[in-house]
Amino acid sequence: MTDPPAPSSDAPSSLDRAWDELAAADAILVCATASAERARGHLEAAREAALADGIDVPALPADADRRALIAAARELAERIEAERRRRLGPALVGLRRRRVLRRIAVFLAWSSPILAYAVLRPFTWREGPWRGAFYPAKNFEGEPKVRRYSDVAFKWKEAAPFKTFPEDGFSARFDTCVVLDEEVEPVFRLSSDDGSRLFVDGLLVVDNWGSHPLRVRSGSIALEPGVHHLRVEYFEHTGPAEVELDASFDGDRPRAIPARILRYPGDEPDPEAPCAEVAAASAD
Repeated sequence: MTDPPAPSSDAPSSLDRAWDELAAADAILVCATASAERARGHLEAAREAALADGIDVPALPADADRRALIAAARELAERIEAERRRRLGPALVGLRRRRVLRRIAVFLAWSSPILAYAVLRPFTWREGPWRGAFYPAKNFEGEPKVRRYSDVAFKWKEAAPFKTFPEDGFSARFDTCVVLDEEVEPVFRLSSDDGSRLFVDGLLVVDNWGSHPLRVRSGSIALEPGVHHLRVEYFEHTGPAEVELDASFDGDRPRAIPARILRYPGDEPDPEAPCAEVAAASAD
């Protein structure tokens, strides 16, 4: 096999083209009445764009049926995603992926609203702006399970967050980046059973730590325009388990922080500067 060509100077745009073609193929493949040949055409275009940027991707199987094309699309997506993440960074990849999902949503909504909901619903947790890292011990020890969430609002009651986790004695950290256009002094409200606490840019703003039944604590902090890091830490000791974060930015009743001002910090954010990539992307 010959070596793949060197990445072109317009690598990000070529990768975008590959990703857009892949999205078009996905949108066709989820429709049972759509032409598999049309999907194959988009997959071939995505493959050619990926090859042009030096991504080694296998050829599509000859005479592939819909199921084989779906499998090929998934493999191609994984390779393109890995390369995009390496070149662009997780924050920008997340922004561009959301644009692709919007295009798929428009296509599916036109063909079948019910199908659109069924297909896109699984992506909602993946696209949430909160990074949740769960630990099987209450001192943030052990191998974490990392997931994306739309907000911090969990009521496990007597259950464990995952089948492999204990019902008692687990912990979690939730991180996000809030982007502000003006100076504000939000009031944060944190309720939990057992302990929780909120840090803003590394400063403890709400302290609801300790082993206790459901309890609510509040705190506020003045924030300048720009990007700020929010972190919620939580641990479950025994009994029911729940944690929820609300905030008021305008003096109104506290509610979930609007997703429009939140950004995902990345799968592996820098411990010293968790929102550095978000800040860089916002400055562009």
